[in-house]
Amino acid sequence: MPPSGDDPPLLGDYFLAMITMVCLSVVTTVFVIRVSAKSGSVPTWVQWLFLRLLARLTCMHREDIAYSPPVEQLRSSSTLESALKLMAPESNKTQNSCLVSDSVADDLRFIRRDLEEKNHEELRLSQWKHVARVIDRCLLLTFLVYAIVTSAVLIWRATGLS
Repeated sequence: MPPSGDDPPLLGDYFLAMITMVCLSVVTTVFVIRVSAKSGSVPTWVQWLFLRLLARLTCMHREDIAYSPPVEQLRSSSTLESALKLMAPESNKTQNSCLVSDSVADDLRFIRRDLEEKNHEELRLSQWKHVARVIDRCLLLTFLVYAIVTSAVLIWRATGLS
């Protein structure tokens, strides 16, 4: 750009501001991707900050992720409990049928524990993914405000209202 006096050119300032924003958005995107790929339990403060507070502020609140774990839903399931009750040994059954029903009941308990663990892990993964989406939405709003304020300041400088 040709030299234009003491003030730096407005177009150069605008490009500098937008390039800075793009660089920051790349860095924050890497952070969001790392958060979405996390496993393990979500800390309580992260749940409170991102899944409750910021999720509500960004209109992304989901009750199923924030509050109701599938483990409790599975435990309250009447199908498995009624199957276990049906297999309980009764006094008029032979010793052989009691052993069979006990082994089937043990198998059902094993399947139940396995399903509970899988559901709990799925909940944790979906919570981390939702935390990442909330962070991404917050960053989108931040970059939008940054772009609007930067444009407004540069337009204000261009009109010479200072």
